[in-house]
Amino acid sequence: MGSILSKGKKNESKKEVTPPMVQVTPDTMAVLPVEKPKSDAPVKQDDQKEQKGKEKVEQPQPQPAKVESSNKEAKEPVKLPDESTSKAADPVVAVVQVKSEETKVEEKTSYAKTRRFLVGGNWKMNGSKSLIDKITEALNGESWAETTDVFIAPPSVYWSYTRGKAKKEIAIGAQNIFYEKSGAFTGELSVEMMKDLNVDWAIIGHSERRNIFKETNEIIAKKAAYATNNGINVIVNIGESLSEREDGKWKDVIFEQLKSLVDGGVKDWSKVVLAYEPVWAIGTGKVATASQAQESLSVIRKWINDNVSSQVANEIRILYTGSVNPSNCGELSQCADCDGFIVGGAALNASDLVAIIKSRS
Repeated sequence: MGSILSKGKKNESKKEVTPPMVQVTPDTMAVLPVEKPKSDAPVKQDDQKEQKGKEKVEQPQPQPAKVESSNKEAKEPVKLPDESTSKAADPVVAVVQVKSEETKVEEKTSYAKTRRFLVGGNWKMNGSKSLIDKITEALNGESWAETTDVFIAPPSVYWSYTRGKAKKEIAIGAQNIFYEKSGAFTGELSVEMMKDLNVDWAIIGHSERRNIFKETNEIIAKKAAYATNNGINVIVNIGESLSEREDGKWKDVIFEQLKSLVDGGVKDWSKVVLAYEPVWAIGTGKVATASQAQESLSVIRKWINDNVSSQVANEIRILYTGSVNPSNCGELSQCADCDGFIVGGAALNASDLVAIIKSRS
């Protein structure tokens, strides 16, 4: 009986005791001590070593607990960005932005370079065969940049004579046209007549036509639409009076003049040239400063960009007209949005006209 009891005790002492689960607190991540198994029977020294070895092997290692907390910044490990990409990200974005601005400037400069420089001489109600001989002879003996276009606009009775005297690089222009093909319109000139006499350009909307002959924005727009629809290049003059400039209304005046062209049916903008004409500088000897001219020219180009298209705005030629002469043409020609001139009084002097034609080159 005693032997049976002793065997039972031995067996009980050899039973493996499963260690309790490790408890981890979220805040401290502390591991509670593992309770050692108890036995009623005495354990030999060798058994103790063996038992300790088992405990070391079998004891599970504490694992980090998953903690759910509203304060994630304090208790969740922070993920650091990959240095290989994060460090390069900001400079790359900055470079792209800088290039974007540079590209805009480069594109504007590029378009300005591709727009051909244009100089036209408006003789108004002046001229004679002898004057035509003198001026065409001087122009025929000159050369200018291949990227510069030149035309002269004598009174219509001299179209054929001037065409016969000027070299082919010089185009002929009309000072006015009408918006009908033919009919009972006394004193008017048609697009068909221009074509018949090899006249390539038509000046429309000059301030003298607006003020003396009371041509409205609507009439001027009808002329521009009819001419361009029938293959003629037009130069539409726009600009403000001195009072409109001083009252701060000059932009409104210009915008209304431009809007009338859109409303009036101008479609082929490749045949349209705009000429900014500060009326207060016509025949007065006064001239807008280069900064005033550039401000007005850029305002016109921006309106075209916003109300017609960016392509038209980039490609359309905008001229300055208003007491242009050899002494001021150089500075004015360097304005970013100035693509040439319509010349009045100076166009009746051969050497002055040549100097203005060559101002860009």
